[in-house]
Amino acid sequence: MQRVDGELLVRKAVFSDTALLFQWANQPIVRFQAFAQQPITWFDHTYWCHRRFVGKNGIWVGVLNNREVGQVRFDEDLQAACWLIDIHLDDSYKGKGLGLQLLNQAMQQQAALRPCYYFCALAKVSNTASCRLFEKAGFSMVGLVCLQGQWCWQYERF
Repeated sequence: MQRVDGELLVRKAVFSDTALLFQWANQPIVRFQAFAQQPITWFDHTYWCHRRFVGKNGIWVGVLNNREVGQVRFDEDLQAACWLIDIHLDDSYKGKGLGLQLLNQAMQQQAALRPCYYFCALAKVSNTASCRLFEKAGFSMVGLVCLQGQWCWQYERF
């Protein structure tokens, strides 16, 4: 693994990040690992962003040397009282050790919004990179679940 130099900073996503988030969301590997694998349309994405940039749900962007490198999204699950995590890095920054830093910093920021919530994540069984990331970040694997016809590991961190 080739590491990168510089300090990773995390900031809240803003509406001007819409095009960047759209680009990342439609990267082939992101669509392959997603539960809904069809490409996302610009119309659907901008509508989604308008709803996402308000409220407690959060999207955090990792910035390294003035370049955006990835995002962590937290969806509030009111029933389980947890933050459901979605994370991905720009293709050019994968395998450089940034995922763990990005996840940990974003979780710290998000926890301030509802401190009583815990974090949960689902990773497809085939997505070994995400599974390793959540395990390195101190998540416990709590079970195997089928979501939208796809088997995934469920992780939790309190």
